[in-house]
Amino acid sequence: YHQIDQKCVDVLGHEDKRFLNSSVSSKLIYGLTYALVAYFMATAIRRIQVRSEKNIDYKTSAIIHVDIDKKNHDWQRRIVERLIKSIRDVIVDEDYTDKRIWVAMESIYNDYVESNKKGREEGLINIAIPSLKEIQEEIQNIFSPKFKNYHVQMVNSDEEVDKILDDETGELSLDCAANIFIGGNILDRGVTIKNMLCFFYGRDPKRFQQDTVLQ
Repeated sequence: YHQIDQKCVDVLGHEDKRFLNSSVSSKLIYGLTYALVAYFMATAIRRIQVRSEKNIDYKTSAIIHVDIDKKNHDWQRRIVERLIKSIRDVIVDEDYTDKRIWVAMESIYNDYVESNKKGREEGLINIAIPSLKEIQEEIQNIFSPKFKNYHVQMVNSDEEVDKILDDETGELSLDCAANIFIGGNILDRGVTIKNMLCFFYGRDPKRFQQDTVLQ
């Protein structure tokens, strides 16, 4: 769990095109940048682990649930896609000019190593975590221009949900290795999403319902 700065949530609450230009260089949205890096790293880890055990193409999901106002979801989608482009350029090109992404990756990896260690000590898991180099290479594969194995999807109306539901399971379809869903109340209580590795939550409901949030 990482606390997100309120200023980051505020940026996602109204359109300001300056942030499309500054992207990862802006400290105000570093919390979102960090979350996205963490999500792609977690996806890479799970894909490597599951492939070694079952040899299947593992697909994951992330939710960004900051605002119930539909007009802001497109803005959030654009800023997320801009941030992902910046992250992709740094990792794929191995560009060390700006250290922010690399610093984030080191910090996140240390978190995951500690979680993996505790999980194995408690007997909850028995698989080791891949090396940071292996994770980076897997992320590069996800970001490959040839395949582009990730997707950012808005989910903010019943009509849109129907289009992306899996007919067999009734869950949101995971079409790529990494699937990021941005939306409001429908994501809060209306659908089931499997293999969720990241939940970016910033909404301030007028009436806080603990059971809904935990769900």
